[in-house]
Amino acid sequence: MLPHEPSAVESLLERSLGGHVPLVPFPPRPPEVTPRRRPRGWVCAAAAVVIVTLAGVALATRFIGRTDDSARPSASFTTAPTTAAPLIGHRLSSAQVGGVTVDYWRPAELVAAYRSVAPDDGVAAVGPAACAAGAPEERAWSWPDAPDATAGRYRCTSERGRAVMWWTVEATGVLGRAIAPDGDLAALFAWWSAQRDPA
Repeated sequence: MLPHEPSAVESLLERSLGGHVPLVPFPPRPPEVTPRRRPRGWVCAAAAVVIVTLAGVALATRFIGRTDDSARPSASFTTAPTTAAPLIGHRLSSAQVGGVTVDYWRPAELVAAYRSVAPDDGVAAVGPAACAAGAPEERAWSWPDAPDATAGRYRCTSERGRAVMWWTVEATGVLGRAIAPDGDLAALFAWWSAQRDPA
């Protein structure tokens, strides 16, 4: 095996040639090349997508709905397909929270979106809620601590044999919907009231 150092090679040549070394310069070693780093733009792009997705999920969880047990309906209520008229307006976001679909609409379009699923019949409902007795109705509702101020509107009805409730929260621009697996409007209204007025 030959040595790799030039002085060792010259020494070996001197010994093998009897002390006479030709004056041929030893070829220089090629310069060491450091490997070029490949651009890793795709790694940065992928990391950015993951971060944005996680941030979106965190915000959605925080602002779209609670995930504790008080926000979940009883086991007898689930979300099912509906045949309601298509909503109009610009929906900002939508989420499923324990069987309830909550849609966020721009406040300027909230009334139009609600009216696309709950047309105004021109009759103002007064007295006790008909939904509590299992009858369909559409009317204004208020928070328990401000009974004289309208907080939004609700409509309870039946679609394909299932109880369905739509409601708005005007202050936040929320349009919500809950669908029961059966046609029991009174039970669905009681569930909605418990979510709206937690004890």
